[in-house]
Amino acid sequence: MTDTCVNFSLSVSQVTAYFATAMVISPFEEHDHYAWAPCYVRGIAVVKDQKVTWEIRAGGIARVVFPNGEVVLLADTSQRLSEED
Repeated sequence: MTDTCVNFSLSVSQVTAYFATAMVISPFEEHDHYAWAPCYVRGIAVVKDQKVTWEIRAGGIARVVFPNGEVVLLADTSQRLSEED
């Protein structure tokens, strides 16, 4: 992470809340409608009896990677950029 990200963190309750409300998005949506940020937090979770890794970025987007390599993209839709952006 860069020096600008040194203070970026999420509590367990913030991570839980994020995953409870985040919506699945496509790569197109991630690219065109959300701001990419270098700051992130990472963790491991169990989903459907599989250990997955996750990464939530400061811009409100996340990736969940399953053991078979499948990647699910998620977003906090309140962070979606307007159509004009």
